[in-house]
Amino acid sequence: MQDVNDKLIDLAASYYDDFEAFWREAFDWKSPELAKYGGLDNWQAEFGSDLCRDIISGEANEHPVKHAVAAGHSCGKTALISVIILWYMVTRPNARIRATANSENQLRSILWPELALWHKRCLFKDWFEWEATRFSKKGARETWFAEAITNNPNSPEAFAGLHGRYVMVIFDEASGIDQKIWNTVAGVFSDPGNTHICFGNPTQPSGGFYDCFHHPKLSSQWKTRHINVLETKVGNTANNRAILEAWGADSDEARVRVLGQFPRTASGQFIASDDARDAMDRRISPEEYEHFPVFIGIDVARHGDDSTVITVRQGPKILEMERFKIDDLMEVAQVGISFVKRYAKNLGMCYVDSIGYGAGVLDAMRRYDDRVQGVEVSRRASNQRTFKNLRIELWYRMREWVRSADIPNDEQLFNDMTQIEYGFSDNGQMYLEKKELMKRRGLKSPDAADSIAITFARPEEMEYEFMYEDDDDAWGQREYAGRSRITGY
Repeated sequence: MQDVNDKLIDLAASYYDDFEAFWREAFDWKSPELAKYGGLDNWQAEFGSDLCRDIISGEANEHPVKHAVAAGHSCGKTALISVIILWYMVTRPNARIRATANSENQLRSILWPELALWHKRCLFKDWFEWEATRFSKKGARETWFAEAITNNPNSPEAFAGLHGRYVMVIFDEASGIDQKIWNTVAGVFSDPGNTHICFGNPTQPSGGFYDCFHHPKLSSQWKTRHINVLETKVGNTANNRAILEAWGADSDEARVRVLGQFPRTASGQFIASDDARDAMDRRISPEEYEHFPVFIGIDVARHGDDSTVITVRQGPKILEMERFKIDDLMEVAQVGISFVKRYAKNLGMCYVDSIGYGAGVLDAMRRYDDRVQGVEVSRRASNQRTFKNLRIELWYRMREWVRSADIPNDEQLFNDMTQIEYGFSDNGQMYLEKKELMKRRGLKSPDAADSIAITFARPEEMEYEFMYEDDDDAWGQREYAGRSRITGY
C-alpha cells in the first residue's frame, strides 16, 4: 500500500501544471481560519492559471516568463505571492526563488510572515522549513529554497548568479525597487522557464515597474494586468468606494489607490497654475467673507534665504500677507502679537508652525493670547490612509480652498503654491516634496504658501461663520465644535 509521503509526491506531481487545483486542494478551505475568504478570488485564480500555463510553455520552449500586476490597495496580492512560492517549491525540484520588496518592512514584516501563515495551512507543510529570511526544503536548504533579499541598490549582485532550471524572482511593491536591481535581474533569465513576477501599487509613472507596462521596447517582454480593487473580494470596501467617489475616477489618487493604474505625472504639480492665477484675478466683495472669523498663519524662519511670513485669512479672502527677515525670535513674536491685536475682535485662531524656531515664537505669543496655537506639520494626518503627514493634508485643504479664493497678485506666492511637487508613497499615501529637495532644484522654500496652509489646521473651522446679535454688536457667539486647545494638532 502506498505510504502517505508517496501519495503526497503523486499529488504534488499532479499540481505541476495546475496552480488553481493546488490552491483549491492543498489548503483546508473549510477551516474557520480560511472559510471566511470563501476560496480564491477570480483575479487570483486567473492570474495563477495564466502564470502556470506560461511557465509550462517557457520550460518547454525555452523562453523566460515575465508577468507584472499593477493593483490598487488591499486586493489579496500578498496572499497570492505566498501561495505562488509554495506551489513552485512543491512542484519544481530544487526550485530557487529570490523575493524582494520596496522596503525592509514590506519584505520582513508583511510578505515573509504571510508566507509563514500559508505554509502552516498547507498540506505539504512538513516538507519545508520557514526561517526569518529563508524558506527551504528540509534536507536541501542550499539547493531548494526561497529567500528574502533586501532591496539594496548598493548590493545588486545578490540577484546575480541565479542560473539553471526552476528559477523565479519576485518583486513586491515593485514601483519602489531600485533600478540597479531591475538591471541586474534582467541578466538572470537565460534558462528555459525562468520566471520574473512583479506586483505593486502603481505609484510612480517611471522606473522599472512602469517600463513593464509602457516602455516602447521592454513592455513587449511582459504580460501585464491591472487590478481594480473594487472588483475583488477583499478590496471592495466602503473606504475604497469613498476614495473613488471623493476624488473621481480620472484622478491620480483614485487611479493609484483603487483602479490599479499609474498616475499621469511622475511627481506632479500639486496646485495647478490656472487655479492659482484665477485666485489672484478673483475679487470677492466684503459681503462674501466678512461674516467669517479671521485666521492667522505664521511660518517662522530665522536664517538664510527663507522668510518669516504672516498671513491673515478670512474665509475665502486673504486680507493681509507680510514677509520679513528678523533673526531675533522675540521680535518675530512681537510682530505676531501686533497682528493678533489688530484682528482680536474677529479672531478665530492664530496658528504658528511650531517646529524648530517657531516653538520659541509660539511660547512668547501664547503669553499674550491663548488663541495662539502651535501646529506641527510633521505629525500624522487625521486621514492617514490618504496623507503621509499633516503637512500634505493641510496643503490639500488649501488646494481645495484656492479654487474659489481671492489671494494677492504676488509672484512669489504664485511660485510657492505651484512649484512644489507631490507623489505617492509605496503604500499609496500622498506626500509633498521636502523643502530640501526643492532647494536642490534651485527653488525657494514655499514660506508664503505654508503660512496659508496652516490656517486650515482645524477643518471644522473652515465652515462656521460669526453670528451677529445686532448691527452695533461686534460679534456674538461662535458656532463651532471643539474649541479645545490643539497645540501640535
